[in-house]
Order: sequence, then C-alpha cells, then structure tokens
Amino acid sequence: MEMKQTEDSLTTSFSEISQKISQLEARFTGPLNPAAIQMQESNKYIQPVMEKTPEPTPDRRKNSRGEDYSSKLSDPGSNSVPSKKQKYSPVQKTKSFTPRPESFDSVRPFSESPHSGSYSDSKYITINKELLEKLANSESLCAEKQALITQTEAKLTDISQELEKKNKVIEMNLEEIESLQELAKKNKKALIKTFRMLEEKMRQELKSRLFNDSFRLGRVTMVRSGTRFQEYWEDGQEITQSKSQLESIIKQKEQLEKQKKKLKKANDEELSSTLPLRLALLMREEIELKDKLDKLEIEKNIHIQDCRRMAEEDSAKYSKSTTEHEAWPVLHGRYLLLSLLGKGGYSEVYRAYDLFEHIDLAIKFHELNPSWAEVIKANYIKHALRENKIHRELNHPRIVKHYDTLEVDNNCFCTVLEFCPGEDLNMYMKKHKIVNEKEARNIMQQIFAGLKYLNEQPEKVIHYDLKPHNILLNNGEVKITDFGLSKIMDPGNTNLELTSQGVGTYWYQAPECFETGSSPPKINSKVDVWSAGVIFFELLYGQKPFGNNMPQEKVLKDQVIVRATSVSFPSKPNVSSECKEFIRKCLEYNVEERWDVVEVFNSSYLQGKR
Repeated sequence: MEMKQTEDSLTTSFSEISQKISQLEARFTGPLNPAAIQMQESNKYIQPVMEKTPEPTPDRRKNSRGEDYSSKLSDPGSNSVPSKKQKYSPVQKTKSFTPRPESFDSVRPFSESPHSGSYSDSKYITINKELLEKLANSESLCAEKQALITQTEAKLTDISQELEKKNKVIEMNLEEIESLQELAKKNKKALIKTFRMLEEKMRQELKSRLFNDSFRLGRVTMVRSGTRFQEYWEDGQEITQSKSQLESIIKQKEQLEKQKKKLKKANDEELSSTLPLRLALLMREEIELKDKLDKLEIEKNIHIQDCRRMAEEDSAKYSKSTTEHEAWPVLHGRYLLLSLLGKGGYSEVYRAYDLFEHIDLAIKFHELNPSWAEVIKANYIKHALRENKIHRELNHPRIVKHYDTLEVDNNCFCTVLEFCPGEDLNMYMKKHKIVNEKEARNIMQQIFAGLKYLNEQPEKVIHYDLKPHNILLNNGEVKITDFGLSKIMDPGNTNLELTSQGVGTYWYQAPECFETGSSPPKINSKVDVWSAGVIFFELLYGQKPFGNNMPQEKVLKDQVIVRATSVSFPSKPNVSSECKEFIRKCLEYNVEERWDVVEVFNSSYLQGKR
C-alpha cells in the first residue's frame, strides 16, 4: 500500500515537471535558442522515467552461514524448515518507504532504500534539476540580452536619424560648394580678363609715352654697314637743343676769356666791370645745362631700356596667340602671364600673377630651339638643369627664392621665382650715376652676405656671372639672381676647371677666366670677389675700372682684363682710403693674394669697424 502511494506521488511529480518543461519549451522555441535545445535534451531523460514504474525488490536475508532464507522459503524442494516462532513473510519484514510531501526536491530516490533495489534512472532527476536551473539562468540572460538589444536598437535609431540629418547638411554643403566653385570660376575668369585689360591699357600707355618721348629724347635707328645693320641712336629735339645751347655757352665763355686777357692791355673800365658778371652768368647757365643734360641722359637710358623691352615683348612667344596657346596664357591653371621682364640668349622672364596665392611672381622659361645642333642642345640642357638644381636648394634673404619647377612641353620647362618689384642695380646706377660711399657699402654688405651663404654650402656654389643686371633691389633689400652660369665645387676641392670659357660679361670677370693654355684654367669663389669689387668701383665712380665705354668684343680682343694688373682711382668723387684699400684687395691680380669671400665679409671696413 505504501509502495503504491509512493508510485502515485512520483507519477504526479513527474507530470508537473513535464508540464513545466513543456511551458518552458514553448517559451524558448527556435532553431538557435539555447533554452529550447536544453529542453529537447531534458525530454530524453524525463520520458523514460515517466514510463517506468519501479517495483520493490524482494527482501533477501541470509543466515550466519551466508545462506539465503528467501530462496529456501520460495523453493518448495528445500530441506530447510523454518521454526514456528518465525514467519518469513517478506512483506511484513520489509521496511516501509514514505515520501515527504513537502516538495519533490526532498523525495528520496528508490536507490537509497536498502529494500527498494537499484534504479539507474534516478540520476535523470538530478540532471533535470540542473537543466531547470540552466533554463532559468538562460531565461534571465535572454531577458537581459533582449533589453540590451532594445537599447541598441533605440541607439541605432537615434544614430540613423542623426546620420540622416548630417547627410542632409552634407548635401546642402556640397550644393553650396558647387555653387561657390561655379562662382569662383566666374570670378577667376573675370579676374583674368581684368588683369589682361589693365596690362594692355598700361602697355598702350607706355607705347604712347615712348612714342612721344622719342621726339624729345631720341630713338634707335638701324644703319646699314656693309652687309650688316647696326643700331644707331639719334638724339631728340630737347637733347639736341640742350647740347647746342651748351656749345653756344662754351663758345661765349671762350670769347669772354679772350676779351678778359685783352682787357689787361686795353684798360677798358666799362668792360672790366661787366665782364666778370657775364662770365659768372654763363658759368651758371653752363652748370644748369649740364645738370639738365645729365637728367636727360638718365631719361634716355630708361627710354632705351623700355623701348628694347617693348620690342622684345612684341616678339616674345607668349605675347601673341598661337594654335597651342592664347596670348598671355594661364600656366597650369594657376599662373597668369602679364608682361615680359627680360630676355636672355636662351630664356625669357615674365611677370606673372598667382591666381591661388594672389601674389606677383617671376617665371623664367628655358626652351630648346629645334634648329639647334645636338651639341648646343646638350650644353643648354646641362646648364638649365644645373641652374634649376642649384637655385632650388638655396634659401637665404639675399637670394631670390625658387618656388617651383613646371614642365611646359617636351622642349620647354619653367621655374617659378620670387618677384622683386624694384629695379636691378644696372638701372639704379643709370638713374643715379654715382652712389655715395655709405650707401654703396651697405649694398656691398648685402651682396657679400649672399656670396658667403653660397660659399658655406656643402658643395660650394660659384655664381660666376655676378653683375649689376643680376642684382635686384627690392625696397632696400638686395637679391642675387640668375644662376645660369653657376658652378658647383666638389667637397674638399679648392679649385675647379673652367670648361665654359668665353661666356659671361667680360667687364666683371676675373683675369684667370681668360687664361689660355693646354688645359682649362682653374677657378674658385674668388672670381665672385673680383666681380663684386668691379661693381663696388662702378657704384662709387660711375664707371668701370677696366674697359669702360668699350664694347665686349674689344675688351676680349685687346685683352683688357688680362692686363689689369692694378687699379687706379679717379680724383673725384672723394672716397676714403679704407674703401680704396678694400677695393684693391678685391681686385688683386694675383689669385693667391686676393681676399676670399669670408675674408671680405669679415673685414673691418665692410663690418663698419674702423
């Protein structure tokens, strides 16, 4: 009876567990739900337990000899007869098993009863308890994950909305940028058009002024000499009249001087009282006319240079439109060419406007002529690339800055340089004729500061073509430019062979540059010291120390520089003895005794330490 109650109680408990598991299984269904997987595993163990109803094992007793009484009682052929006092009913002598009604967890398994026998299925109950705990934990974890997913979805929704807003802002900005780009293109075209119109207006005004000044100052005419045409300057009306007036005054002075000599013999009181005054007036007029002619001479020099520049500009490559480009084109969509600054033997220099940085620049074009021989082409390419390499690596306040190198086509490239709105030293000297010593020394200090920087490079740089044309003045600052003939000395060497003999400007070249022999002459940075000394002399006295007013061909032919063993100074203007000694050191004929760049720069005279 008690066993039957136990079986009913277990059956009821298993039914409840099965229902709970079914409910949990319904909640956690799905191919990827770990709770559902665990539920499927638990059913494997629950179903056999529910189907089995354990039966109690009969109580087997043994005597002191180990004999089984129960077998003897059940066996009718057994010889063993129990006593009358003992009754061998297994049901009466078996211990009763009463389950606790509090909970299923406290139910004692059958295997624990010494009379119930062994049930291997009891381990499934323990496993199901663990699975239920895992299911409960999984349910809690799933709830937490579901809450996290909900929060994440809310955040993603917010982020999505924010992205939509930002996308709209970006689209609006892109539209605004496109409109601004279109506006910038229109403004750029308008700016280019305005610059071209202004430059053309200034160009026409300059041509008109030059045309009118040609009557007053003079003009260049071409005169045939045999099979050649040579330029000849024809003075204008104002210069011609001033010269004739000066000649007339000089003649009058000469006549009065003769009368003055006769006056001593004639004793003419009236003439003796008026003659000195007439002479004084004529001398004053003579001085005024000479000053006027000096000013006209300066105007004439500027006029000649402007006329030459305008003629070169009219024939310049980029001043007129072709099939390849328009007149005054824009290079690389950035650099607008405005006017021609100068023209050399193999290059052209233009003033340009940077449409990005909005500053003026100078652009130097290096172009091969297809008609050149291959030797000339190779030599030009070597010099152009060397100039670009040298200039690109220099950075000093006294050196014109090199900004960029651009390829134009297969036969041409250009260098973008700093623009100096002032004039070169050559034009400055033409305007002022002579410069006082203090101002001239300041100019030389800046020149030698640049030369010292070139001399301090790991590979020393020799400019080799230092002259007033290659020294620019910009608001009191001196800038050295044009490194087309520059040389580079290998580290450790004190001299290099001059392989490009015969090029350059002869008035400013050192005597060793003209040496002839079986091997090329050797030079160093002292050739630049000589050139600077010639420039200093010219600033102070308004003339060159050697070969003044002589053509370059005659300077070379007559070997003027080769014979320049010493320098002589004019009596006027007055120059200090320290200055003269400084120039002598720069123009020392013997290379060994001539100062080098560092000695010149550190000299007491140049540094103002007298």
